[in-house]
Amino acid sequence: MRGYAQIANDGTITRFDTFVPEQAAANTASGVIGVRVNRLGAGGNTRRLEDGRTVLSLNVSMVTAADRGRLEMQGGGADEFSIYRVTGRHGTATITFNGAAPTFATAPEQIQSLNEQLRGTGIAIAPQGTGGGGNPHIAAIGWGHQDFVKVELVDASADGVRFAGLGAAGQMDQHIGATAIDHSVAGRVSIDGKIYSLGGDFGTTINFQEDGNDIEVDLHVYGLRNVAGATLHTVNIDLDAGISGLGSSGGTHNQVIRFGFGDVSTDQLGRGVILPNIPALSSIPNSITRTDFYETGGEVLGVTALSDLGSGGPSDIQSNLFERAIETLDRATDTVITEQLRLGTLQKFFGDSLQRSEHAYTSLASHNADLINVDAAVEITNLIQAQQKANTVATVLAQTNAIAANIQSLLTG
Repeated sequence: MRGYAQIANDGTITRFDTFVPEQAAANTASGVIGVRVNRLGAGGNTRRLEDGRTVLSLNVSMVTAADRGRLEMQGGGADEFSIYRVTGRHGTATITFNGAAPTFATAPEQIQSLNEQLRGTGIAIAPQGTGGGGNPHIAAIGWGHQDFVKVELVDASADGVRFAGLGAAGQMDQHIGATAIDHSVAGRVSIDGKIYSLGGDFGTTINFQEDGNDIEVDLHVYGLRNVAGATLHTVNIDLDAGISGLGSSGGTHNQVIRFGFGDVSTDQLGRGVILPNIPALSSIPNSITRTDFYETGGEVLGVTALSDLGSGGPSDIQSNLFERAIETLDRATDTVITEQLRLGTLQKFFGDSLQRSEHAYTSLASHNADLINVDAAVEITNLIQAQQKANTVATVLAQTNAIAANIQSLLTG
């Protein structure tokens, strides 16, 4: 089951826009980019379509903006050097700067090399300013509260590249071992008036669990810095889709919950949360251009599916993109396991419902038998009592007749 940008009264479906983070024009509109409906309960804003189906609509709005962890590169002399140990959510790497701090505008090749070294750590060199001409930052890729960036000065000459919080220019050689750290701040989102903190792998996902619903909503990363209160999107869900079953264990006999399954086709299986591995710091998308994005080793995370790994696909195994292929296979495996668990849960719910139904049937049959037995016993007792009364009446009548005969005999002498 999925959510859609719009379901018209005639049933026409409008899907959410495909997210292409390296295209500035596509990033100006914030909003929802994906919805997974694991389970539908009851409640919420609903409307009836012309064909009789019912649609659930959820209004999603920003409450407080998210902010990713980042530390700014500063200064650096032309003939100086600095070595840093940098750590993100997923790992650690050591990087070296020779000369001034590189920018996306002046040294894209150097930044590309540095970002290759940072691959897999959860952090990257990020641009600042239109066209990447400002001081670059080292930033967390994710927006969640578990994402962070930490830098430690390992060695440096007198005027090497430094980071905010690690001392002034000309003093770096006196601050070996100095450390600076900054954490991402997760955004908060409102769904129909209830507040949720963003979470998931990259701090871009809402998990809506109200009134028996279990719905995951993925947000466009450029929407995370929206003005508070701005409506990102309305999510529309066909309530008549999915598989219907009785409620979970302990539910009432008339409770119905709808269960959905993810798309496990090869053109979808393996996709994950979609976002750029080189983050733009500004809320204005044009802080990094399409050309800059590719020149500095940029790629879109989570966009590759199993079908892309096939012969002739954009990530064909023969293209030597082995790391991307392994990540895609890992995501596909995780999805299959998740769907298996979901099927197991559905089977358990149906099993519980069947057991409750069988118990109710057994109890009803027992009560029915009791009622039948009670009625039979009463009727038999009444019959015996009636027979006894009849016998008594017959006996009395016989005795009366005998007395009458005796009297008649005496009178006739």
